[in-house]
Amino acid sequence: PSTAVVEQALAGANVFTMASGELPNELKFFLYCKDSVTGSILLIQSNIGKLDPEPSMILTVKIHGGGQGMEQTMVDQLTQIFQGALG
Repeated sequence: PSTAVVEQALAGANVFTMASGELPNELKFFLYCKDSVTGSILLIQSNIGKLDPEPSMILTVKIHGGGQGMEQTMVDQLTQIFQGALG
């Protein structure tokens, strides 16, 4: 996939791109979204490998504001959003 295809799919799920780029082995994204329940902002770094026959993705998530004790739930929901948008 290209960065544009990934960005468009995620924007449809209300995950927005701050920056992205293509490296020889991976696509790299810096993204953000807002949790509709807690109002927390989730800052996301995502790397999608390009060389493996089965694409792999790494997500690093920082949560700012609200949602104390709900961090794992928010990350689990975010993971489902990514899988649904890019699956």
